[in-house]
Amino acid sequence: MPAQAQAFAAAVGAGVASALVYDLLRCLRRATRAGMLVTGALDLVFWTAAAGMTAAAGALCGVKGLRYYMLFGALCGFAIWEAGVRRAALAIFAALRRAFQGEQGRK
Repeated sequence: MPAQAQAFAAAVGAGVASALVYDLLRCLRRATRAGMLVTGALDLVFWTAAAGMTAAAGALCGVKGLRYYMLFGALCGFAIWEAGVRRAALAIFAALRRAFQGEQGRK
């Protein structure tokens, strides 16, 4: 696989991971009914994590500097998460939660 294609695939993975972090932080924000200050802090955490994951993906693939295909790959990964993987993951998490709650009820 060419180096650019490998880096793009890694960026797509970083985009999916960034979207997962975004959803987790969104759930945290909603659960705590966060105000403006906490929401701003969580946004900063998200952007730092997303930039770090994309930079790590590039570094692992030997990309030097900022490349547009890396940013496009991260956006594609985020879109893939939002388009379908998110629904499947949420269904799996809900099933696991129900199973865990059922185990707790039996004890």
